[in-house]
Amino acid sequence: DEDECEEGVRMLAATSTAATRSPGLGTFATALEWEWGRKGVRGTFSVDSDYTLSASGVLQLQRTDARVEVSADLSPEDAQSLMRLLTARLPNSVCDPHQAKLELTYLDHELMLARHQCDRYRGTRELWRRKVAPAAATT
Repeated sequence: DEDECEEGVRMLAATSTAATRSPGLGTFATALEWEWGRKGVRGTFSVDSDYTLSASGVLQLQRTDARVEVSADLSPEDAQSLMRLLTARLPNSVCDPHQAKLELTYLDHELMLARHQCDRYRGTRELWRRKVAPAAATT
């Protein structure tokens, strides 16, 4: 929406990737592309986590890194404003998944429902849609 783009941060794209190191252990990375319309600035907010998957199907995350990449130099005041806007726009569990415990339900090949079981985010539910790349054309 235009007001959000003018005064706030607009989300352009979100991607998540998982890599398995061994059964039940791996890494999980989320990258969110954003635009701060008022400043004409774009960037990426990324969070990397290690995960363990229990026998009961609960996914537990441990944050290993978080970073913000910005397309322009910002003053310290603008940098603080940007972080406030980003964290207000994103669910806490995305900004800081440290020690999050998720129960995942795949609704179909595109939709996943994540229900949080940890004390910090208990009861929070998030619906994620996977963007499926179109099949390559064959000739």
